[in-house]
Amino acid sequence: MARWIGLALVLAVATTAAAAPETVWQTGRPDRSYMEFAVAKNHAAWETRFGAKDPVFEVGKSDPGKDWPFIHPGPSDPWAGGREHPLPIRFGLEAEPRGVFTLRIGFADVHARGTPTYVVRVGGRPGGVLAPGAGSLAAVAEPNVRLVAAKRADAGAGLVLRLWEVGGRATTAHVRLPQMKPTKATACNLVEEPQGAPEIEDGAISVPVRGRGLATVLVE
Repeated sequence: MARWIGLALVLAVATTAAAAPETVWQTGRPDRSYMEFAVAKNHAAWETRFGAKDPVFEVGKSDPGKDWPFIHPGPSDPWAGGREHPLPIRFGLEAEPRGVFTLRIGFADVHARGTPTYVVRVGGRPGGVLAPGAGSLAAVAEPNVRLVAAKRADAGAGLVLRLWEVGGRATTAHVRLPQMKPTKATACNLVEEPQGAPEIEDGAISVPVRGRGLATVLVE
């Protein structure tokens, strides 16, 4: 995992395909600047403020200017211990989650010698697999396939999912959407042009993914 600088996060939800997204919470501004974050431009201050204990950001209580560091080091940064630095974000919802939640991540800069790997864990669940159940957007049965993006379709209704095979072997991923009952799935390229029709059986969508490759599927 490489270092990333100036990380802005926005969590939004759309209750229907036609509904305008509503912001659930936001940390920072997507303006390619990190000056609103804690200890901006001061690496030495990061070690003093965050080196001993990774911060926990509580939406509605924590202050990005004091509690969200401008730089997020990783294992390739020996000055920060050469390890992962989890950054939990805690937030509450007034009601049971419904609709499609989208987490938008913006970087002001990244490590010059390596593209960062960003891992998101929901509810403390490890890895890239979300277990089925209330609140899960998608569950991928195969542990070597990660869900790396989910968004509304550019044209018309539907949800676009992007999968990434990380183990180096061709795999047919089986994807379930606990919050939806998919009736149609369309394999697409990166600009969402139709490429095929994956099978749906017992609610699971079968998506072929090349080794180390990406696969995009439109679900309706």
